[in-house]
Amino acid sequence: MKQKKQGRSFAGTVVNLLNTSLMVDANTTTCVGFYQPEAPKELSRFKKSK
Repeated sequence: MKQKKQGRSFAGTVVNLLNTSLMVDANTTTCVGFYQPEAPKELSRFKKSK
């Protein structure tokens, strides 16, 4: 039982880490001026609202 709780806690931590990473990536631009690939449409839900 204790191991299940630890697994859920670890999974929640990983989800929060990945969401934070996606938010940072969605709001960051590249410094390379000659080529910047299109961001996937699904990434727009992590952008800060203006």
